[in-house]
Formats: sequence, C-alpha cells, structure tokens
Amino acid sequence: MQSRQEMLLLDDFEEPMRNSLRDWRMALRTPTAYRVGNRTVRIQTQFIALVVFIGLVLLLIFYYYTKQDASYHSHHWVPQARTFNRTYPFSTPIKSGGLVSFRIAIVADLDTDSKVENKKNLWKSYLKKGYLSYSPSLNTVVVTWDTKPPLILSSSYALKGRGMELSELVVFDGRLLTFDDRSGMVYEIVDDKVVPWLVLIDGNGKATKGFKSEWATVRGEVLYVGSMGKEWTTPGGQFMSYDPMWVKAINIHGEVRHEMWVDQYKKIRKSIGIDWPGYMIHESGAWSPHHNRWVFLPRRCSQESYNETKDESKGCNYLITADPNFSDRKVTLVGKPIPTHGFSSFKFIPGSDDDAIVALRTMEYQGTTSTFISAFRMNGDMLMEETFVSNVKYEGIEFI
Repeated sequence: MQSRQEMLLLDDFEEPMRNSLRDWRMALRTPTAYRVGNRTVRIQTQFIALVVFIGLVLLLIFYYYTKQDASYHSHHWVPQARTFNRTYPFSTPIKSGGLVSFRIAIVADLDTDSKVENKKNLWKSYLKKGYLSYSPSLNTVVVTWDTKPPLILSSSYALKGRGMELSELVVFDGRLLTFDDRSGMVYEIVDDKVVPWLVLIDGNGKATKGFKSEWATVRGEVLYVGSMGKEWTTPGGQFMSYDPMWVKAINIHGEVRHEMWVDQYKKIRKSIGIDWPGYMIHESGAWSPHHNRWVFLPRRCSQESYNETKDESKGCNYLITADPNFSDRKVTLVGKPIPTHGFSSFKFIPGSDDDAIVALRTMEYQGTTSTFISAFRMNGDMLMEETFVSNVKYEGIEFI
C-alpha cells in the first residue's frame, strides 16, 4: 500500500504530464501561428498539402496531353508562317530565237451537260492543254492544242443537282485553282484531279447558295474572285439583289473577306455610258501590277434592261481599265464586234509587262455553244485574230 505522502508526490508528477499531453493534442489541432508585424498569418498545413497535391496532379495531366498533342497541333492547328509561292508558270518556257512558247490550259463549263450519265452523284468538266508561242518582235501569237483528248475532271460535289460548271482557271500561291459557278466550290487541280479547297458563299457570305464565281486574279498575295457584276434579276429584268456584285478576297490560308463592289461595277459600266436598267456582265477580270490598274473584258453590254433571250446577242468587245479607286477609267475597242461572242477569260502573256493578252470568247446562242481564242495588246492591236477552238464552252484559261 502506498502511503499518503507517496500518492501526493505521484499526483504532483502526473499533473504536469497530463497538461503536457493536452497541450500537445491541441497543438496538432491548432495551426501554427506566426506573427508578422501586427497581424497573425495562420498556415493551414493540411490545406496547403491538399493544394500542393492537386497542383501536382494538374501539372502531370497538362504535361501528358501536351506531349501527346504537340505534333498534332503544330501541324494542323497553329498557322505556320511561310513565304508566298510566286512560281508562275509552273513549266519552263521554251525559247527559240525570238520565239517563246508557254504551256497553257483551258477549262470547260458544260452547264447541265456536266452531269455524268449513268452515275448517280458524279459531275465532270474538261481540261484542254496546248502551247502558246509569242514573238514580241513579229507581234504574233500562235496557239496549238495537244492532239490527245482533253482530260476529264470529275467530282461528286454539287448543289441542287448541278456541279463542276468550271468558270475560271488561275495560279495562286503555287496552286492551280478552278471555280464551280454553281456550288461555289474552289478546287485545286492536283495530279489531274480536282481537290476541294474552299466553298464560297454568295453575296456577303451569309446567303444560302454558292457564289457564282466568274473571274479570278491575284493582287499581291491575295486572290480576288468576282461574280458577274450585275444585279440579280428575274428573267424579265426585275431587280432582286446585289449578291452577284460582291467580290471575295482570299489569303493563302483560305480566309475569305467579303467585299461589296456595287459602286466599282457601276463605275465600270458607266465608262461606256450604261446606267440601270442597262447592264454589263463580267466573266473575265485581272489585276495588272505593271500598270497598277484593274483590267476587264466584259462579256455582255446592254443599254436595255435584262432579257434572258435577248442577252444571247449582247456580246461586246471593250477593254476597260481602272485605277485602284476606280476613279480613272479608260476604254479601248478590241477586234471586231460579234454580238453572239463575249469574253469569258483572259491572261497577260508572261514576260510582256502586262501588254500582251490572250483571251477566250464564247458563244451560247439558241442552244449551241462554241469557244474562240484571240490575242491582242492593251492598245487593241491584234496579235492573233479570233480562232475557233471547240464546240465545247471553255470559260477559263491559264499559263501552267
């Protein structure tokens, strides 16, 4: 048995121990406090540990997906800076004495005949190739065509049962492009096949139908694509919209800017005295860097309001140029006027400082079609009189 004195001594010893254990337990539950100036900053050790843990997890997830997708994003999503490809034409011209020969191609708009028979979803066009030989000293141009049949280009893309009605041919950024004036599709011709690149939408880009592309040209590093430059009307000439009087400006990445050209088109037709309800239809236009001017060869010119039947014999033979602001315009007559023939495409002959032009004229009259080719200078002097090409309607020409 312990004496009372021993028990009192034991109590005196255990009491401090109990107090120490209680203080230790409280310390575990209570955050450590530090005094900074007149304020106390309490650090929640458990909370800090949780935050650090979550942060580490997020870093690991971010690192994993960055490693997994780095290659994909760098090649497909992040725009890569590169130099504009100015190669033109693709093939090296053949020079012999004072004569230089270029490879050329023309592309067809077959309208409703573009539908491939016995194929449910297939439309076609033709690409015809040849050579253009130019002699600056003799002021002559000669065109010869390949003896083999034209190349057949086909696609399954269409709008309301029509497609591959190709209206222009142009080299842009090292690509050979062609344009469907029904679906609004822009194709690149690669290895004798058409590959879709863009779809252009009518008017301001918020319409429900494809852009009726008719002409295309390169200005600087931008591709300009225009429609017929005439108010959209009923077959009897009643106004409906300005949608065909917009122009699309496209950069090398395929970004499209929609530009209203109502004022520009009106100024072009005003230069030969045409006002509404008269009209002018464009299927060929180009920017000349040497002259710093726009150049147009209208297909149709009429002082009267539009009439679907009469329009077939409204062909004209004007060459119209305009400065960048369309404030200064000049008019030149080219060749003989043939009412059923109208310009559908032209290009400056390379190396001529945009002075020599080769152009296509087409005929659509009472259900028949034909294509003709000619060459002339900017002042209207003929280098090659109009020559028959084909009973197929070809609406685009380019040096390749």
